[in-house]
Amino acid sequence: MHVAKLLLALGAVAFGPSVRGAEVFQDGLGRIYISGTIEHGDADRFVALPTGSPFLDVTIDSPGGDVDTAMKIGAEIRRREGRVSTDSCFSACVLIYAGAVQRSSGSKVPVLFNGSTPTVGVHRMYFSDLPAGKTQQEVQSYYDARWMRVRDYLRKMNVAPE
Repeated sequence: MHVAKLLLALGAVAFGPSVRGAEVFQDGLGRIYISGTIEHGDADRFVALPTGSPFLDVTIDSPGGDVDTAMKIGAEIRRREGRVSTDSCFSACVLIYAGAVQRSSGSKVPVLFNGSTPTVGVHRMYFSDLPAGKTQQEVQSYYDARWMRVRDYLRKMNVAPE
């Protein structure tokens, strides 16, 4: 019985959701990289990076993730007049990209060497933290409130939310 519980616990650790979030790191030249799914805690790690400069230079490669965390990172990039480049940015990642005062594809050419093109993609937002057991009206109210926060954020970043 104890072995079964141990295997179940190990399986939950090995295959459960990531606790770490995206990789957020800095190279020797001060450029910041964000790679992977954006999760709670990533904004704190992003802000804590010592840059030695008030200006940020960020490269991002992400399928998206937590909306609120992405807006916090994007707001910090905007506050520090940062630039963001990407070749692959989807979903909540676009909120980070929107925060930049300068935006570009990472390769700065329309077609990459492997034949792919830089891609930034959006879709109708969904919220994984939506409480269960809500009525349709409660879900709509929750969605409307969250969407208003995203729209306000996009307006502050000078991006038309419509």
